[in-house]
Amino acid sequence: MNEGYPSDASRRRRLKREVWGAPRRFRASCALGLEEILHAEVAALPEVHHAVARPGEVAFDGAFEAVYAALLRLRSADTLRLSLGEMPAETFPMLFDQLTRLSWPLFLPPRCDLEVRVRSRKSRLRDADGLERTLRKAVAGQGIETRAHGAPRLTVVLELWRDRAEAWLDAAGEPLHRRWGDKWVARTSLRETTAAAVGLFASVGNADLVVDPFCGSGTLLLEAADLIDGTCPGGRRPYALQGSPCFKSERMRHAWRRDCVDAEARAASNRAPRPPLLGWDVDADALEAARANVERAGRTDQVRLARRDARELDLPGLARTVSARMPTIVSNPPYGRRALAVGGDSGWLLAEVLRAAPGWRFALVYPVPAHAEAAPGVQVEEVRSVRMRGLRTHLIRGRVADGR
Repeated sequence: MNEGYPSDASRRRRLKREVWGAPRRFRASCALGLEEILHAEVAALPEVHHAVARPGEVAFDGAFEAVYAALLRLRSADTLRLSLGEMPAETFPMLFDQLTRLSWPLFLPPRCDLEVRVRSRKSRLRDADGLERTLRKAVAGQGIETRAHGAPRLTVVLELWRDRAEAWLDAAGEPLHRRWGDKWVARTSLRETTAAAVGLFASVGNADLVVDPFCGSGTLLLEAADLIDGTCPGGRRPYALQGSPCFKSERMRHAWRRDCVDAEARAASNRAPRPPLLGWDVDADALEAARANVERAGRTDQVRLARRDARELDLPGLARTVSARMPTIVSNPPYGRRALAVGGDSGWLLAEVLRAAPGWRFALVYPVPAHAEAAPGVQVEEVRSVRMRGLRTHLIRGRVADGR
């Protein structure tokens, strides 16, 4: 039965009582292997407690207000979802009855372009189309039109596990790695969220010189620049949550001032002069993409690029020129065919670059840790296995002995 959409006043009273004033459950996803890095980010958010890392995600509880800081501040998260409710789902009638009990008008506007995603594992209900129809019918029963062209686009994810279901609202919309719309990419471009995780893994905020000798489209350097400046990764983009009745624009503005404007000002007052960020690549197309991305990000005064062979760099001399005490390499070095294209096998090329960097720290995205460990003077401190878009690789952190 269609109950009708509540009035604005009635809905606002219920929002205050049931959403804004009540604890909520959230889930942020990430690439497999980055959970510990994301967990540290989530734990640092205001209004958050009980953060738990699981494969490919971090689940956490908190006040509804936490959603604004999470959208603005999480660097290594790919998605952010808000739980709408958990329920038994042994049969379709049971699931429909439970879905009708959710307060859909508190999260969906009266007209929306709703996408429904379904995932069922180890449950009796497996018909994705049937599950979607059941959810849409329950939503329509509360006076909400879900196929309104041109209306706010929102996504609800319905997940079933062992005959229990949970509905989630996607707060981000476009994946969180899309910091500010489309970017120029090269064949080996990293996602911004992965590049940010590398920067956090490398503690680039403590570096006084940052170099990427295989910079590709420049993503690692741009994420390092944001980390150093305290820039909010999510401060330059819209969010799907803005189309939901539960979104409060004044609270988002408050979070933006606190977590973006004020945080960046604090970072500027606490740091020494900005460290140089330098990138090189032999691929002209990749370098063109990097230049376009750096210009679009407004980082041309901080990130400098040049077309050069990484084996010809004088890294010790560069560190002496800027009096760097903690020079750091962050890079996604070529491997396989990419390495062969520049005249050497993978292990040899990486070893050549690291061997020529005495006194430097490094953090790499690289599939074979043994190649780094075999380089003369290299001390590998930590290796983490990571799966990115189905491909297994590693984050490798260490230092090269000074040798003096």
